Amino acid sequence: MVSLAIGIWKDGFTYGWIDGLSIMIAVAIITIVNTVNERAKLMQFRKLMEAGETVICYVIKDGKQCKVDSEQLVVGDIIIVEAGKKLPADVILISAEDVDCDESDLTGESLPVRKDICTEGNLFDNPCPFLFKNTICVNGSGKAVVVAVGQNTNIGQIENLMVFEDEPTPLQEKLERVVVTIGYVGLAAAALTFVTMVTRLIFNIFVYKNRTLTDKDNIADILDAFIVAVTVVVMAIPEGLPLAVAICLAFSVGKLQEEHGV
Repeated sequence: MVSLAIGIWKDGFTYGWIDGLSIMIAVAIITIVNTVNERAKLMQFRKLMEAGETVICYVIKDGKQCKVDSEQLVVGDIIIVEAGKKLPADVILISAEDVDCDESDLTGESLPVRKDICTEGNLFDNPCPFLFKNTICVNGSGKAVVVAVGQNTNIGQIENLMVFEDEPTPLQEKLERVVVTIGYVGLAAAALTFVTMVTRLIFNIFVYKNRTLTDKDNIADILDAFIVAVTVVVMAIPEGLPLAVAICLAFSVGKLQEEHGV
């Protein structure tokens, strides 16, 4: 905006708007591309997460078995527990035949845990009718009623406690340091350029006597020096460097996928 205003004030609207508008367009393009790129990465990440969390299960409704996604489960649904299937929610067994579950992802226990329904006959044997989301039934079959879904499950509450802020990757940290270093160099170069041009003007006025102190061109030369300094800063600070690297990496990954390298 400063470059645009000074350009119009100095050269008139016919040509003065070119430099300022060019800078604004460049900044707008970088901002828009960054925003679109970040949104695309976020949407892709969400799809991957949803695909990883969705489990197909069978629910008994009106006496019939229905195939549904785990996201459609609600508390009170009765599901079929089968060997080799991952549990889609926290459930309680209501019927079981030699059900064993692998709870290593949840508790770290490497051995399968026997699951039984609670009855008056085995109550003193301390049966365990609870099956947890993301654990795997490794043996047997049965039916169970859903008691918790989503973030209300045991594993969901653990995940809520383990939410951390996204930390930059080593590559992002190095790129940030490079951008900051180049930015400092650019600021120093811009300051040196401005001081040099103003010093030359001072020499023309007081040493070489080519101009007088009240010459109207003095203000124009100072504005020229300021515009050149601003241009050096804009050109020196590589705001688009992280974006360019991200685009190159995304393109490379796409090529690897086409060649079945990942």
